Amino acid sequence: MEIRNQLYLHIQNKYPYWDIGDTKDIGKINSTYYKNLHIPHPIALKEEERLKKLRRENILESVRLESYPEKPSRLKGLWVVPNEKCTMDWLGALGYNSPMIKILQVELTGEIHYANEKHIHVTNLQMNEIDTIIYANAQKYWKGVEREEANEGLFAGSVKVIEDVTHKFK
Repeated sequence: MEIRNQLYLHIQNKYPYWDIGDTKDIGKINSTYYKNLHIPHPIALKEEERLKKLRRENILESVRLESYPEKPSRLKGLWVVPNEKCTMDWLGALGYNSPMIKILQVELTGEIHYANEKHIHVTNLQMNEIDTIIYANAQKYWKGVEREEANEGLFAGSVKVIEDVTHKFK
């Protein structure tokens, strides 16, 4: 779905941080999230989780390319949230209470896909279950939901940082 000059929130947890007024062109190169999934983790449990997420992302990208090529790629897109409630939910789910987290209000112009990530959880799955379950749920994820039902937006296009709103969530 194409959007123009719409406001969303973005949870940023990786340095270098974006500054107010910065503009970014999203969707042409792999995201930091996807790049980091290729870095082995020295702790076995975290390494298993990393491998599960990497497998999930590769399956979802395969299904997207085959059936939904017009949608933004999870490998290259930017995750945004449509409102403050979803931001609070994500901060809790991700365990983000770090002073390193920044929450930015961003203005977006480009393509957005509204989804509910409940279809693609891998935390409680065994490695041998991921292919079957994620393939089965990938269609639900890529068919999407309305903005009001979404807990995440996947975006590709032009991003402008409007305001640092981190203080509203501390």
